[in-house]
Amino acid sequence: MKKQLQEFYVTAAEKTDEMARVGARKIDILALRRRLSGELGALGTRVYEMLEKEKSEAVAADQEVLRFVAAARDLEREIVEREKEIDGIRAAAEEKRRRDRGRG
Repeated sequence: MKKQLQEFYVTAAEKTDEMARVGARKIDILALRRRLSGELGALGTRVYEMLEKEKSEAVAADQEVLRFVAAARDLEREIVEREKEIDGIRAAAEEKRRRDRGRG
């Protein structure tokens, strides 16, 4: 009985750690998506302003537009990285649970 209780507490602690690490990455992703939304909004505003002034041919070369596009791409890459980290955390935790079950 004592051994089962110890195993339960170890498993619960590991699951809590996993959930905390995943939760932290999810919060990062939400913040990144909010920043991405802001960058895309600013990009849309800039492009709209340029098109209204009939500078459509200059949109692709505009330094401000290019900065917004680069920032958006960087944020999208960071989001993908965090999602991969979450997958890695979950896979490592599942592998550890499988190994632990095999020992028990």
